[in-house]
Amino acid sequence: MTEFDLGDLNKLPLELTEHIFLHLDAYSLAKTRRVCKACSDLIDNSKTLSYQRKLAQSGLVQNGVAFPTVAAERLACLDKYINSSLFQLKNGPEVIDDETPMMGMNLWEFFGNVLAQQSGEGITFKRFRSSLTGTPERMWTAKPNIHRVRDFGMEPSQDLLVLIQAPIWRGPHANRAHLIHLRTMETGEVHPAAKEKTLHLEAVIPDAHMTHGIQVCGEYLHIFFKSEAQESYIIVWNWKTGTKIMHLTGLDISSSVFLSDTHLVICLGDITHMSLALVNFHIQGTEKTRLESAVMDSVLELPDMRVLFIAHIRCDPTPAWPVADPLVPFHDDPDQLLYTVTMWTEGGHHFTIIIPRTTLLAQVSTQEDGLEPVLRTWEEWGEQGTRILDADHHSPPSPVWSCTTFGSSMVAINEDKTVINMFDFSRLRVLQEISEDAPQINPQEPFDFPCEEEDRTAVCIEPTLLLGGEGTPFTSTVKSALPFRARAIKIDLGDATSVVAMRGWDNVVLVNSHARTFRVLSF
Repeated sequence: MTEFDLGDLNKLPLELTEHIFLHLDAYSLAKTRRVCKACSDLIDNSKTLSYQRKLAQSGLVQNGVAFPTVAAERLACLDKYINSSLFQLKNGPEVIDDETPMMGMNLWEFFGNVLAQQSGEGITFKRFRSSLTGTPERMWTAKPNIHRVRDFGMEPSQDLLVLIQAPIWRGPHANRAHLIHLRTMETGEVHPAAKEKTLHLEAVIPDAHMTHGIQVCGEYLHIFFKSEAQESYIIVWNWKTGTKIMHLTGLDISSSVFLSDTHLVICLGDITHMSLALVNFHIQGTEKTRLESAVMDSVLELPDMRVLFIAHIRCDPTPAWPVADPLVPFHDDPDQLLYTVTMWTEGGHHFTIIIPRTTLLAQVSTQEDGLEPVLRTWEEWGEQGTRILDADHHSPPSPVWSCTTFGSSMVAINEDKTVINMFDFSRLRVLQEISEDAPQINPQEPFDFPCEEEDRTAVCIEPTLLLGGEGTPFTSTVKSALPFRARAIKIDLGDATSVVAMRGWDNVVLVNSHARTFRVLSF
């Protein structure tokens, strides 16, 4: 490296030069490091600059609430994480729970490192031990004292527990409304940040089979009411003020999730044609609005199938996470958050479309009321910005235990039920593997990821081509080409026919749905 005089920079105090360099992004900082030995030494010897560079190059974002103020401690914490077997996709995990029985009730939720289950006393939470942060395991029960709980959701970084209480249709205490209670996870008491302790939504007709999708994104609460007896509907509230922001209904709504603190992604369609609608929930109005009257920014077509049984979109966590969680020091860049669209056909085929958030954000096109939404074909938006995994690539996804992604990562048990496949779709981490000449994966063959200690992590950059036409699920050939890196983990899966894998922040949970037990893998 060339010796070089930094000129006027040499006249500045070292702390001031360091502060100037802190305003550079990771790419510019890396270029500056190669200018001369003086720049390289300054950047390499500065704990603050080294931390900044490694954080950005790793595709991570800092959670300032959780971080120590001393630069050396921040750097040590980051190094521990990026050198962990979970981040590197190497080595084997430690089993920290052996076949723990699930509780007898049917309601459960998994978010980050917390598993919540309905118990006889209330909602019982188990926060799994984190080997990366040193957080010990903790188990407690919140007692909200609410009967007829139909479903619940949670947001640990805001200590928020959302409980949906079923309507009472007959009798002296009849109340034909869904009651949404805002409580704390810690105790089950009313959440102190909620102006209204209970939100009310009028029910139309009894529906014993109604299901719910509950998400929290910062100060916004989204609940999708999926009905078999009537139109489904989506409600968005500001849960802190109790203000209803949007009420959308429609027969063609399959599922919905937050894209940002302004937009939802809504999965729409019938038995052959599905699409994703990007909708600004702030401009729809608070009155009940039918889907066909809603203002949509963009509609993204999904590949046409011959006979589709069901499609469902999901993302974990929401883009605003972690709001104020002191136990999460850093996390994947929210722009690289994965959205999964899982499709099942009547012929028994299943497909999972992996979509990074940045692909969806690029399709947001602001529309004025009365204008038609921008319509994008699969070829226009999906071929380069997504990846489709089919039955040759992973075992059938569970419609119940569906938390397979977290941030930019995904887990799936392979079709042979012999290993857990670990996927990472973070653009920067994939590019790093490609720059180091990682071995290539052929997407046209069943995945056989590297799983031995000496094996290198592999990458997939070639497109997946799923043939269409007579005798296939698709009406025409479908292409997808989002790059990813991957490895496999060998582990005794026990009764593998009923085991599914779920991804947390720094762990993997294996659920045996037949035996109703779970195991936690820590890395």
